[in-house]
Amino acid sequence: RLQRGRSRWRPTASLALQEHAGARITPDLFDLAFFGNARFEGRTAALAPAAYEQVRYSTLGIGMSDQLTRSFVRLDLVQGSSLTAVDVDWADLYTGVDGRVLRSAVLASYLNSDTAGNDWARNNGLGAALSGRWETRIRSAARPTYLSVGVEDLGFVSWNANSVRLDKDTAIRYEGLAVDNVLDLDAILIGEDQLLDTFGLRYRTGARTRLLPFRAQLAYRIEGRSGWHFGLVAQYQHLPSYLPQLTASLARRAGVRGAWGASVSYGGYGGLLVGAGGRYRVGRRITVEASLPQLIGFAGGRTRGLGALLAVQVAL
Repeated sequence: RLQRGRSRWRPTASLALQEHAGARITPDLFDLAFFGNARFEGRTAALAPAAYEQVRYSTLGIGMSDQLTRSFVRLDLVQGSSLTAVDVDWADLYTGVDGRVLRSAVLASYLNSDTAGNDWARNNGLGAALSGRWETRIRSAARPTYLSVGVEDLGFVSWNANSVRLDKDTAIRYEGLAVDNVLDLDAILIGEDQLLDTFGLRYRTGARTRLLPFRAQLAYRIEGRSGWHFGLVAQYQHLPSYLPQLTASLARRAGVRGAWGASVSYGGYGGLLVGAGGRYRVGRRITVEASLPQLIGFAGGRTRGLGALLAVQVAL
């Protein structure tokens, strides 16, 4: 309870270790990677657009939060541990009818942080991020109604000068290997350096700056009678293959300390998701939260979006 004469805004601190990954591939690229190119004999496989990103980083931040509306603002120092990013704007592969001819065109880039190490304690880059949430009550509504907008980890990491990058804009035609003299072993053997030069796979090193996989959210909430709450949330995360996600939820308070609810979502990494969760406040400062975003996924092996959340929040 907020005491009279005390400010609604309180200092907050945050320490987080995060790892995010996302991938976007075409059906032809999936078939080629897992089943080979035999089924593409006499035709062209479309391998783009495609992308992959995996990033691991830790954040340490301080900020202020409003005890009444749960609005907050926080500035984080970001330590980058590892980054792997592939962006394929254009790529295809033609396989000849007899398999003797392969033709490919590629327009793509590859970026990797310092390859000397990528564990959590390693500092391969530094950056900053801003997180915040703003909530207001819609006074004209009959029931208590709230609108909020928020963002998490809107920032960047400047990866150090040992980061490697490869850019490719090329066409390749393969018609087999020609050997002039089978007795000349030096001319027959193909080493790593020859292959790197032939396909132009030499890396360039240098510092690179890249956006973090930030999350943005717009939420609408109505408080009904008898402790029931209805919510509608639109969310986006800056990762390959992540589609804007829309979630409808229904929750109910359980006494003065707890709450439970269920949700239905569409978008994100999967299609239709049905989840459930709850939270409980222990004492005056500790809140425990647990949820499963995809309950029906445990009933079948082909459903996407499986996951679990267990969080503990401590108020200062």
